Amino acid sequence: MRVTCQEGHEAERLPLNVALAIDRSDSMSGESKLENVKAAACEMIDELEAFDTLALVDFSSSAKVSAPSAAVTDKERLKGAVRKLRPGGMTNLGGALQASADEVCKSSTGQQVSRVLLLTDGEATTGERNPKKLTKAAQTLWGAGISLTTLGVGHGYEEKLLAEMARVGGGNHYYISSKDDCDRIFREELASLTGVVAKEAALTVRTPEDVPSRVVNEGYTPEAGAGWVRIRLDDIEREGATEVVFELRTPARPPGPSLLATVDLTYLDPGTGPRTQSEDVWITFTGLPAEVRSGINKDVLRAWEEVESFARAAEIVSEVKAGKKKAEAGAGELTDLAKTLLERRSSKAGDLKVIATTILDRGGVDEHLSKTVVMEASKTMKGKSK
Repeated sequence: MRVTCQEGHEAERLPLNVALAIDRSDSMSGESKLENVKAAACEMIDELEAFDTLALVDFSSSAKVSAPSAAVTDKERLKGAVRKLRPGGMTNLGGALQASADEVCKSSTGQQVSRVLLLTDGEATTGERNPKKLTKAAQTLWGAGISLTTLGVGHGYEEKLLAEMARVGGGNHYYISSKDDCDRIFREELASLTGVVAKEAALTVRTPEDVPSRVVNEGYTPEAGAGWVRIRLDDIEREGATEVVFELRTPARPPGPSLLATVDLTYLDPGTGPRTQSEDVWITFTGLPAEVRSGINKDVLRAWEEVESFARAAEIVSEVKAGKKKAEAGAGELTDLAKTLLERRSSKAGDLKVIATTILDRGGVDEHLSKTVVMEASKTMKGKSK
């Protein structure tokens, strides 16, 4: 299923309701990380409008609201609060997430794009440290209509945790390895925020009871019942598309057309309210092999292989990094996955080939490669493209 914004959609952008949580623990002093983040944050503030609301939260051993949520009418005051940040202390991710959520809730009207941007360079070392509880907090936030984007800086953070928090939190996950990355990614995230045209989106696939279904994309947590499966999508953006692959297994039927499923897309259009679009999916049964081959949808196969290949690629990289798989074996598997994607004419085949080559060149997996792969896999698993 491919979800895109209709061409010609020129509605005014939605106001933003954002909390930016910046890690200022001791480790952020190295490699100019905090200074790079502060510069990029100030540039983002300059791009906001007076109808947007922003809160600034800084955290180390505890979280502090350095600028309460308010309309962006005094940009110099906000940038001044950012520039005052100095490194020191431990890393309290849970406290930062809670303080940021509280600020976003204060300014919520239901008509905004509400999101927490959580930026850190390390693992949770104080406060709530349990990964499952941190992930659950992100999921609860998304259930309340507030998405979570996580931004990992440098090589010290736990990429799997931040990626999982963003996955269940309905936001994006980024890896920042340099000043150029920092500037680019802040711009990319702002474009994601200002590009939202619909919220509370969900896909439901309804099938006959003898046609079981499952969601192939591991980027979503499905709900399912007898004859249906449902996923909540991230906010729908003006640019790009979301491709979600569903697997349906149907028993043989007599030759001819048969209703395979009905797909419902529900979402909140800020201008007109709740909307539903439905489409029936038909399949034609035949005993002729030539008709079967001609009916194969190559775009569906390509999307399927991309999701499956990047899920496996992330596993391979993790196994090589942990020493559970030799570099040569991992690179060989990745090369095979790249060949399959190339056969499907996927633009992502080159990405897997680069990963395989890098593993061979370095004799293993370093932190930079591991974090890069987790970031790219998190996007692919949600079927996101620009």
